[in-house]
Amino acid sequence: MFKTLNEYYDYIEKDNNFGLSSHLKSLSDDIETEEEMKKCSFEIYYLDFNFRKGIYIPLCSNNENSYSSKSLFEDFDYIKIRANSTDSVSSKHLAKYNHLLWESSYKHIDYRKLAIGNYFKFLKTTTLPKNDNLSQRGFSEMFENMFLLNQSINFQIDESIQFLIGNLKKKNISGFQKFSLMDFITNEGRKIDKQFFK
Repeated sequence: MFKTLNEYYDYIEKDNNFGLSSHLKSLSDDIETEEEMKKCSFEIYYLDFNFRKGIYIPLCSNNENSYSSKSLFEDFDYIKIRANSTDSVSSKHLAKYNHLLWESSYKHIDYRKLAIGNYFKFLKTTTLPKNDNLSQRGFSEMFENMFLLNQSINFQIDESIQFLIGNLKKKNISGFQKFSLMDFITNEGRKIDKQFFK
C-alpha cells in the first residue's frame, strides 16, 4: 500500500515483476494537493492502459466510450516526462510509457524504438518462474507487444526470435505459453529466416 506518490515512484523504479500494483487507487483518497492528484490520476490511467498483441485493449467499453481512453492523458506532457525519466523508472515501465506515446497523437518512430528496447531489456533481465501463471502470461504479452512493434519497422526481429528460442531451450516457459508463442511467431512473423521456423 502506497502512502505517498513518491513511494509509488520508488516502487516502479525497482519494479521487475510482470504484474502491476493496484494499490495506487487507495492513495488518491489521501492526496491533498491538486498537482499531486493530477499526477496520481495519470498514473492510475496508465496502470489501467493495457496492450495485448500490440493493440490497446480497454478495460471496459460500451461501443461509444471506453475506459481507459487516451483522451484522459490530456496533452501527454506527464507521460513524456515519465518516459524520459531513465534514472528513476524500470525498463518495464519505460517500455509501456513509450508504447503509449507511440499510440498517441505524438506518434514518432523514436517512441517505438524506445518501447522495443525497453521491452527487450526487461524481458532479458527478469526472472521467469515456470509455475507462476501470471508471470508466464505477462512474459508472453510483453514479448508479443515487442515482436509486433519489431515487425512494423523491421527492427531487431532476428534478435527477438533468437531470444525466444534461447528461453525455449532453457525450458523457462511453461508448455502452454511455449506453444502459444511458437504459434504466434509463425502466424505473425514476416520475412523470417527459415532456420527459425525449423
